[in-house]
Amino acid sequence: MKQKPLLTRTIVCLEHVLTTETKAFREVVKILKTVVVCQGHILSERTITHLSYLLCEKDDLYYIVILLQLVDRNQPLPNNIVDFLRQQYYTNVLRYSNYPISKERATTELLSMTANGQQLSKSVLKTIFDLLPSTERRSSLLPIIVNIINNGQRLSHNQIDSLSKILLDTEDESLINLMKIFTQLSCQNYLIPENVINYLQKFIDKPLISIYIIEIYQHLIEQQKSVDQKIIKEILRLLDSNVFITIEPDLQNRLLTCSKVIANRWPDEINQTDILLLLHIYSSSTMISKNICTIIEALVKNGRILIPSVVETLIYLLNNSDDSDIQSIIAKIFEYTQSNKQIIDDSLLQNIDDDAMFVQDLKRGIQLGRTLADKDFIRLSHLFYTNDVNLKREVANIIAHQRILPDQICNAIFATLHDETINIITIPLLFESSVKLPLSVIDDLLHVAGNSKHTIVRETIRKLLTVYIEYPKVQKFLQYEQDLQLLDRKDSMATMLWSSNQVNVSLALKILQGIIVFDQQISSDLLLAVAWILSIHKDLVSEILIEVLRRDIKVNYDVYEAIENVFLVYKSNQMFKLIYMLAQKKIILQWETLKILSDNSMISESVVALEYAARN
Repeated sequence: MKQKPLLTRTIVCLEHVLTTETKAFREVVKILKTVVVCQGHILSERTITHLSYLLCEKDDLYYIVILLQLVDRNQPLPNNIVDFLRQQYYTNVLRYSNYPISKERATTELLSMTANGQQLSKSVLKTIFDLLPSTERRSSLLPIIVNIINNGQRLSHNQIDSLSKILLDTEDESLINLMKIFTQLSCQNYLIPENVINYLQKFIDKPLISIYIIEIYQHLIEQQKSVDQKIIKEILRLLDSNVFITIEPDLQNRLLTCSKVIANRWPDEINQTDILLLLHIYSSSTMISKNICTIIEALVKNGRILIPSVVETLIYLLNNSDDSDIQSIIAKIFEYTQSNKQIIDDSLLQNIDDDAMFVQDLKRGIQLGRTLADKDFIRLSHLFYTNDVNLKREVANIIAHQRILPDQICNAIFATLHDETINIITIPLLFESSVKLPLSVIDDLLHVAGNSKHTIVRETIRKLLTVYIEYPKVQKFLQYEQDLQLLDRKDSMATMLWSSNQVNVSLALKILQGIIVFDQQISSDLLLAVAWILSIHKDLVSEILIEVLRRDIKVNYDVYEAIENVFLVYKSNQMFKLIYMLAQKKIILQWETLKILSDNSMISESVVALEYAARN
């Protein structure tokens, strides 16, 4: 008996049902297959989009693939669906074909697609992981996983466990690709199993592998994750000059970068004698010298006192290096040494003649019409690091009368921005500079503008920053300054936060945001008051709290509780990020919070938060 064609409105209803979470999904797909074949029906764009989503996300694709193959007869499919169908075809070849050439071609095609930025559907990825245990196929499939991780595709906890088990049992040619995978996983802040972290230590000295191992440990240290101190010592052992000279240049630079990260987190682990020897051996290498200087910068930034021989070598570099980056880093180092109250022997900062005599001779020469030479500017720039405050002021005044400032002087001025003894003179010089200020210098100026004890310094910086009004951070600062002026005529910040006048509350929150962003002091009680109104002013308060957690500002435990309580009823992207940050800080999450995270596993912060929670 001939079937009667379905009415258009019935088909429309079926398409709608398809886009819902219906238990009759397969039955609806079967009916639509018939409609497409027998009636030549054209599926709506909405239905095609939903099928594309299902094709990417569902594990069981058989019915969807058949439907889309039939649809392709009547209407063109979007490129992403065509790509997913090709992926499915090549995966089926890998799974079922007994013909080696076909499997090789399928692997090549999948490798090419992922190399060009394509992500794999969940079904295809699952199949590849199902095939990984086969040692025969592993070496050809791992490069595909390398590509998709580089493309930003997320892996599940189970998939990482699978890769971990393979790694712990592999010492063949697959090892390099596994290291590439775990390097990217660590870079993307995945939780690497602890047994893998410890296992990697055995490869620190292995050629071709060690560069990935060092980078993995670097990412873990940067992310404040636990790394055994034995591993840290093993990495730093490579800084011994007898070992360092034997390793490849790429590994040398990776090792120095990792050492800088270690210096930031565990400065006492760095042996200054080791890096000093390297600085002498590689004095002709700009790249290595620069990297070593950044390690020294990390040490002084963390309050460590430099040994005299390191100071001498840095001054030698300051006088003789032609690289402006090295000079700028060394300038920063000496700025930090002053903050650390390290006394540097002025004789180290002098040339043959006495500095005071040099400055006086220079002043007399300028009065007689003498033009400063490059060597004069270089020596003047070095005198900004002397302990003699009066001499520094004289140098600043000499430079203030020069029309054109060379790069050497500009870099020296940048290093004086936090020096309250002379910045009242040196900051106005930046008005005369033809050099566009780097973002790092603008950040320093913003900090000084908010913290300097000199009103004239703060006002000078405000005028200077108007030239850089295009920078969002400068715009925020100037707006913050305007808001502060309004606050002066109002009640205390806490009173404003609890005001029934929403204009007052919004103003208080904006000011608090500025206080945090621009490194001002803020009390834990005030932060608690902010957290208590999270349920009312969700978006702005969540932005403030994200910045608080990111900067590791000390807060009352009640703040964490307030965040969780709001999360139970309000689930924005910012709230998911806050919960992820709580889990990262080892805060024990409520059962209800964990359930919400589990129900929203498509959100990347949920997955990572659950992984952290499992470890807590």
